[in-house]
Amino acid sequence: MYCSVENIIDRLDDAILIQLTDDDGSGNIVEDVITGAITDAGSIADGYLSRRYPTPLTSVPDSLRIIVSDLAVCRLYLRRHSVPDHIQRADDAAISFLKMISRGDADLFPAGSSTRASSKPVMYSDEPVFSRSKMGGF
Repeated sequence: MYCSVENIIDRLDDAILIQLTDDDGSGNIVEDVITGAITDAGSIADGYLSRRYPTPLTSVPDSLRIIVSDLAVCRLYLRRHSVPDHIQRADDAAISFLKMISRGDADLFPAGSSTRASSKPVMYSDEPVFSRSKMGGF
């Protein structure tokens, strides 16, 4: 996961989180619901990032943690309410930035990072069927 339940809890007031996650009326924050929203947000991010990076990413820059947190918060609101304007704007900005990354107009990792996307194409293939060692004696 690109962000944690704690990242989401830190962003929203407890009373709001209870409203957004408590399906049973227990009066508690339900972390499994938050985890589901984070998973959904991560899948959305991977859809854009996979055009330039192998996903899921093993190294998570702060910018991606923020993006996925914004997407997850919006997913939580969509479960219950209409989404407040400031939450929708953050979600729209996160999607816009992911689109910029997928087009190559923005980088997720700082310059010089070993995890930066290469502008060169990458080709993957299986082991050759015919090779010198396999064809020895012919």
